[in-house]
Amino acid sequence: MKVSNSSLALCLLATASCSASINPEYDYVVIGSGAGGGPLAANLARHGYSVLLLEAGGDHVNSSLTTIPVMANIAAEDPEISWQFFVNHYSDPDEAQKDSKFTWQLTNGSYFAGSNPPPDAKARGILYPRGATVGGSAMVNAAGLALPPDNDWNHIANLTGDNSWKSENMRQYFERLESNHFLSKDTPGHGFSGWLGSNRNNLSIVRPDDGFFQVVSTAMTALGDSYNPSKDEVLKLLHRDSNSPDGNRFEKNRITEHTLHHDQKHRRSSPGAYLKSTIDETYSNGTQKYPLTVSTNSLATKVLFNNSTGPKSVVGVEYLKGAALYKADSRSNEADSGSAMVAVAKREVIVAGGAFNTPQILKLSGIGPQAELEEFGIPVQVPLPAVGTNLQDNYEIGVEGLASKDFFNTFENCTTAFAPGDPCFDEFMETGTGPYTQGPMLSLLMRSSQSENADADLWFFGGANGVFRGFWPGWSNATAPVSNFWWSIVKMQMQNQAGTVTLRSADPRDVPEINFNYFPEGRDSDLAALVEGMELALDIFGKVEAPWAPFNVTRPIQSLEEEAKYESWGHHASCSCPMGVDQDTSCVDSHFRVHGVKNLRIVDGSVFPRVPGGFPVAATFMISEKATDIILEDARKLVK
Repeated sequence: MKVSNSSLALCLLATASCSASINPEYDYVVIGSGAGGGPLAANLARHGYSVLLLEAGGDHVNSSLTTIPVMANIAAEDPEISWQFFVNHYSDPDEAQKDSKFTWQLTNGSYFAGSNPPPDAKARGILYPRGATVGGSAMVNAAGLALPPDNDWNHIANLTGDNSWKSENMRQYFERLESNHFLSKDTPGHGFSGWLGSNRNNLSIVRPDDGFFQVVSTAMTALGDSYNPSKDEVLKLLHRDSNSPDGNRFEKNRITEHTLHHDQKHRRSSPGAYLKSTIDETYSNGTQKYPLTVSTNSLATKVLFNNSTGPKSVVGVEYLKGAALYKADSRSNEADSGSAMVAVAKREVIVAGGAFNTPQILKLSGIGPQAELEEFGIPVQVPLPAVGTNLQDNYEIGVEGLASKDFFNTFENCTTAFAPGDPCFDEFMETGTGPYTQGPMLSLLMRSSQSENADADLWFFGGANGVFRGFWPGWSNATAPVSNFWWSIVKMQMQNQAGTVTLRSADPRDVPEINFNYFPEGRDSDLAALVEGMELALDIFGKVEAPWAPFNVTRPIQSLEEEAKYESWGHHASCSCPMGVDQDTSCVDSHFRVHGVKNLRIVDGSVFPRVPGGFPVAATFMISEKATDIILEDARKLVK
């Protein structure tokens, strides 16, 4: 293979000798194929730029685990599709271990969750699954597609002084990426030809469930919608557009359907599918139309700098080629170290590894807090104190109750084999209908007394005949009686910005130390809001009528405040390389450029100054589109 002089020079920068294999040069090298990096890579390639996309995991875009909505939990624990991080909620071990989900590893390698572990068990923390496949965590999430409040975009605009981030300017990116499958095409504020499908559950599946409608109508009454509405009225109210362009939509306590990133046949719509369609598109002679290369099983170890004495400039990426190299992968083998590779970027490198891996990659590259880098013998390229700080997540807490009468069992005729011969699997594959199309069904907004403005600061989701209690080894196998109704209450406007991502070592295969540091900032306010949310859920249970009443409340298992403090969980990690102006408190500017470095950007959920709304994946899709425009405009300026 012919390589350029710049490629040979880059090899010398990356290794002691030129033993690392050199890829051809690309215009852009993107690290990470999730909600930020995946769409960006596809977009740049569709505009004619050569792109190398490095994905540490494999390719499971066509797997039933990632396409069938009800298999999302199973996918999130599948060793070939997910990474299993263990994180800390508290620095104090005594506080951390009060969580019933706290996990220990036994000497035989198995896990134990809860108190009183066996002797010699090693404390691991709280399980935090992340997608490790083409498409990232958007391949294993519950597929909620929920736009944040307009105030969250306006906060970024005010923080950076860049009015292009104002809500009225950000809406265009949602309209551009969305392909809506449930609204009429003249509906304002929505898109109908984008790369990401949006859809809803088919509520006809639950129409026979009088108990479900009893709970929902009780919730509607509690929120002030109407008194004891009929099923048709309930359905009409549920069909309200939760992603409407109404700037005041978060100022109304209400319950609607959850919007999901599903396609027309209720399969998961995803960055992975968009990447596949980009690669698969060909000219009439069969040659690839768009210059996109996706390299799977490619673990980025660091970005590489030019060797000049001028301003720091990134010119490529060093990575290891091999499956299951990262130690968050349960299949990882210490003896398999992979093959060293180098990728050359003629224009830019874009890091999109997510809230855990992006700060790790920057630090391994010599970009981060100086003292931490020096502790691990990493040469300091750019001292940037904010890298790995400000880690945030939505607090989330559950409420469950057993009704006196079973709800309708939508899965009664399913074998859950998820294979041909399973009636529900066959129906899903043939017609895109049936129980396996279901994602989260209900979406409820509530403004607590702690909200910092007129917006709701609590976002509930839930339903009948299911369960979600957070994460521990084996959580995806959790079951509940058919009489169970569950709510998961998500806190927005979190006041805590004390989370950190720090290195354990200079080994790029090692997993960083992740500490969310629950509640040191805004403790009273955040806990009070979560308590109010639980009180509403319990009040709804208490007002449901017979024969489903009375409910036997099974969660919370302690006082409401103690439950919120010790049983809360999260799965929306963000903000660990925040956007801003001050280089002491932020990592990137409003154009995603890393402070103090040329040709290096971050485009993923780590750049948010605070978690956007209750489900940040939609906002991350949107910033990927915005980054596309910014990068293309900068490329045009270079040509001029």
